[in-house]
Amino acid sequence: LISPNLFKYKNNESLLNGLSPGKTTYYKAILQNLFFATLNTKIKDRKFLILDGAHSKPRFEFILPKIKKTTGKKIGVFAMTKGHDPEGFKIIEKYFDEIFWTEVSGERGFWPAKTLQRKIGRGVAEKDPVKAFEKAKDLGGKTLVLGSFYLCGEIRNLFFDPQKIVEQQTEFPN
Repeated sequence: LISPNLFKYKNNESLLNGLSPGKTTYYKAILQNLFFATLNTKIKDRKFLILDGAHSKPRFEFILPKIKKTTGKKIGVFAMTKGHDPEGFKIIEKYFDEIFWTEVSGERGFWPAKTLQRKIGRGVAEKDPVKAFEKAKDLGGKTLVLGSFYLCGEIRNLFFDPQKIVEQQTEFPN
């Protein structure tokens, strides 16, 4: 129902004011169109993705009521840096139909996916976060990405151009 052209940055230059860095109208328009696209989907057919950087026992306890209220099939894509205790996942893991354990490469040390799988005692180990997300998506249902801000960033970049995100950032005045 919504033209794919509305999701193309170049097509919107003539339609929206303020596409320069520091302005947010482009992303507001995209989010608005995603919202309306969701409304144009039958409720039973809606699928979605939740990104949350929860990575500690208190944060897992905080998000637990939201996980419980999420209806339908729930698929988790989880990772965690070595600076945090993976035992925290035990607070939420039983509420997921399937879990994909993954890790993010880079300067931060992550628990290996196989180690997380072994510590929690269930799920599928997939080292590559994009492959883990694709496998989760293929199962249908609602995909929740948790355990690391870095993991959430990797998955977010599949949907939004990282350079455009950087251009939208603002700084506090001196």
